[in-house]
Amino acid sequence: LTLGVLTGVLFVALLWVTIRAGVALAHTKAILNTRGAELRGLIENMEDGVVIYDPFFKVIDLNRAFEEITETARDRIFGKTISPELVRENELAIAAQIIFPSLAPSATQVSEEGAWPQVAEIVLGEPPKTLLLNLNQLLNEKGEVVGFIKIVRDETREKAIIESKSEFIKVAAHQLRTPLTAIRWAFESLEKMGVGTPEIKDVVNEGLDLSE
Repeated sequence: LTLGVLTGVLFVALLWVTIRAGVALAHTKAILNTRGAELRGLIENMEDGVVIYDPFFKVIDLNRAFEEITETARDRIFGKTISPELVRENELAIAAQIIFPSLAPSATQVSEEGAWPQVAEIVLGEPPKTLLLNLNQLLNEKGEVVGFIKIVRDETREKAIIESKSEFIKVAAHQLRTPLTAIRWAFESLEKMGVGTPEIKDVVNEGLDLSE
């Protein structure tokens, strides 16, 4: 083969490889975009708040529930690098405390230290807002950390319901205890007096047992 023909063959081969590589890359991007759209739709429809950020705490994505929990519009958080200093800003204070739980007025580590996912509970502000935080790593194919995803569950209402039930049971028990004490006193008096037939004494003893 002459040098010109060889150069032409190599050029065609290189062009073919480039085209194939371009098609493969476009196909891969299409798959990623499709999967990304599906994932985005899933996150957006979650009742729990979701925020995704890189290792430098720059917010990559968030859903509507996270906006509601933080009481901040998406465009004020998206693309923002969240730093501890932002806890002083009213608009981003809740977001900063979610990203850095130690900044919250009350923070409790639920999961074991160093275990993933990391789970913590924080209580914010006045009136109190109780949030359960579930943090996990985002890894690339090499196992390197490329970001974090944090799921935020607002447990304020559930806590309030539990506390209301507990208070109701406490009050009800107290209200029931007063008449039961009087009834037991009456049965004890009858027992001490030793009056009545054996049948009446049996009723008194049963009443004492039931009023304990």
